[in-house]
Amino acid sequence: MRSGCDEMRAMKGFAVLSGCAALLFCVPAQAYWGGELGRQCEGASRTAPERVIKACTTILAETYLRREAKPELLDHRGNAYINAGQFAEALADFDGAIAIDPNDSDAYSGRCWVKAAWSHDLPAALADCNAALRIRPANHDAHDSRALVYLLRGDYGQARADLDAALADSSRRAGSLYLRGVAKKHLGDASAASDIDAAEAVDPDIAVFYAKFGITP
Repeated sequence: MRSGCDEMRAMKGFAVLSGCAALLFCVPAQAYWGGELGRQCEGASRTAPERVIKACTTILAETYLRREAKPELLDHRGNAYINAGQFAEALADFDGAIAIDPNDSDAYSGRCWVKAAWSHDLPAALADCNAALRIRPANHDAHDSRALVYLLRGDYGQARADLDAALADSSRRAGSLYLRGVAKKHLGDASAASDIDAAEAVDPDIAVFYAKFGITP
């Protein structure tokens, strides 16, 4: 599952306020990005996708929100839409984020994943992942997304290299572990089972999730 979903980025609450005159008192506490809605939108504490979507949608509707703050919120909601199986909505959010910020590496990564898994437009997906990694080479989610493209193309060696990079920051990324196990299985690597077991220990539903997209060991 999207680990982008899996990563907590730094809060940017003050960035969404409309100038220094817009002090915290001017914004309802429940609407302030750094408050409970903000934490839900970022997916803190394994928030259910539906709650993430609702929280992000509420914040995006606020009149105080600056345009330049929207891409990150759209990225969070896009990832939640992926986890909820709403792929058309996810694609629309990533498109919207890129339209505002053409250098949004996370949006390119998310759009790459959706194009690969949902629409199977592998050339366009690969172009998006490459763009994400040009913008931010250490984007672990983009390595994970590109690995999915390579797996669907049957390029198991390239997929494994990207998944090794995706797992460089954490050994508990269920999606990356599972996909690496699949790649290793196709490459005849005896350690494939340990990666798959580790992935299922983190997320027992990971195999079912990826089977929907034709990814199996």
